[in-house]
Amino acid sequence: MRQEGALGNDAGGSGVGEEPMSTPAQREQAKREEKLESMKEQIDDGSLTVRQMTDEEKAKFAPKNPPKEPRTPRRRRPPR
Repeated sequence: MRQEGALGNDAGGSGVGEEPMSTPAQREQAKREEKLESMKEQIDDGSLTVRQMTDEEKAKFAPKNPPKEPRTPRRRRPPR
């Protein structure tokens, strides 16, 4: 007889009806899709408004460390 886990689910891992384990990237993608769906619902019901930032807001929330120019590759020393 199998024992059930604390939450009442089958802790045996029979493989029947179970979804395969997802990778961290897949979990993150699923979480992102849920968030986007939630945002779409909020936009549709009017509780969320999406707009462009004003110039004043862009200046206020500008990146703290602007991106640096890409480094040029070092030259190799000629063989001796």
